[in-house]
Amino acid sequence: MSFERSETANTHVLLNGSIPGRLISSAAHLTVNHGPRCSAAIAAVLVVAVLLLAGYALLRTGSGAPSPVEISSDKDSLEVVGGHEALFEISLTNRDTEWAQTVQMNANWLSGLPWEWNFTKTSGGPLDEVRDVNEEVIQNGITVPSGTSVSFRFVAQVPMGEAGTTKRVTLFGIDNFGSYAGNVTKQGDGSDLLLTINAVRGQSVALELDPVSQNGNALAYQGQPTLWGYTVRNKGYYLDIYNLEVIPPATGWAVETGFASGTQIEGLQRDAAPHTFEGMMAITPPANARPGNYDIHFNVSSIDGETSDIDSLTVTIPAPDLQVTAITFSHSAVWISRQGETQTVQIYATVTNTGGSVDANGRYVEHIDVWFLVGEVTIGTIHYIDSLSHGGSATVEMGFQPRDDGTLQVQVLVDTWNNQGGDDPGDVNLQESDEGNNEANAELRVVRVRISSPSFYLGFAALIVAVSGVVTLSAYHRRREEVE
Repeated sequence: MSFERSETANTHVLLNGSIPGRLISSAAHLTVNHGPRCSAAIAAVLVVAVLLLAGYALLRTGSGAPSPVEISSDKDSLEVVGGHEALFEISLTNRDTEWAQTVQMNANWLSGLPWEWNFTKTSGGPLDEVRDVNEEVIQNGITVPSGTSVSFRFVAQVPMGEAGTTKRVTLFGIDNFGSYAGNVTKQGDGSDLLLTINAVRGQSVALELDPVSQNGNALAYQGQPTLWGYTVRNKGYYLDIYNLEVIPPATGWAVETGFASGTQIEGLQRDAAPHTFEGMMAITPPANARPGNYDIHFNVSSIDGETSDIDSLTVTIPAPDLQVTAITFSHSAVWISRQGETQTVQIYATVTNTGGSVDANGRYVEHIDVWFLVGEVTIGTIHYIDSLSHGGSATVEMGFQPRDDGTLQVQVLVDTWNNQGGDDPGDVNLQESDEGNNEANAELRVVRVRISSPSFYLGFAALIVAVSGVVTLSAYHRRREEVE
């Protein structure tokens, strides 16, 4: 009988239909030339031998035993600019102190199309070649000696134009070629290693203007600066340098942004650094601006022109609004004597402009008439206030001698005469935001005295003195006569 040796390919078990499993047999196939009976016997012996070997391996490892290789990463997430690489340093630790373990590394992208990826050495070069017992190369194979750790890199290419995209990928190794074949590596706590990659822009900026001023509204007044807050935010990965341009609604508007040309703002690459510039701008309308809404546009851009953002403010200039905000008196009450003599009381009226300084017709708040009434009767002459810009106040006074006692109704009117007499063309009717608050009322108490006047007391006192003198002189002469 003679034997002939012929080489055949090794047989592997496939896990999940794609991953090579445990090596089942590497024995040479023997062909017997002496008849079919002998060949069948030898084949049966080989099958039994293979089954015995497989059974021994199963008994040694246990099909459900956990892999002694643990996987970990230096970080669980990264922000990466499109066109650049996401680099994670991965470590495999072999807890088996007796046997080396060989694993095949894999990446499972959890959503969408996977980005281009691979495993490399920590230095960036390709992994060392690892072969199985048949000298076949194990793709992404890594051998971890017993009781030691091996580090390498997971590298993912972030495509251009993917800014704002988030990808999650699970990394794992299958222990296919060691003593714990077929088991998946886990982290130390038994969980999968999940990595997150956020694609970001290298340059991106946002301009955010406060919707209202520091006063809590969107009002501005002629010739007066109003403060507005704003934020310039670097949303890119890298430090960038910016300019801020202002486009006013018309000539004469002044806007001081407080933002120096060429201001640098750190990007997201530096986590600990501030990524924003918090500023305060002063907006001053021209002195002749009429009431209305005005749009101011702003543009922030990097000095290389790669990124920019715009925003705008709507500023409202109100019409004038004149009000009599206070009426007071020099005396809390006034008296009238029985003879009709009376005190003079001063009436003080405070006028305030709570609106703008120019009306819709372009008239300035100037030459403002103020007049006084007591019981619907005008007293004195009309007073004029030269001018009242926004927030300005002026006090006008009028002397008054009441003729009737009781409670008098005092009324003060502002900007209501408007040259009704035809002799003062400068007294115009200002167009106000509220024409119904141009008057105010107050009460004055007048008391009539029911006793004699002060002249009576003087005459009475003189009479007393005269009588006392006569009595004294009479007593003196009487004593003198008695002595003589």
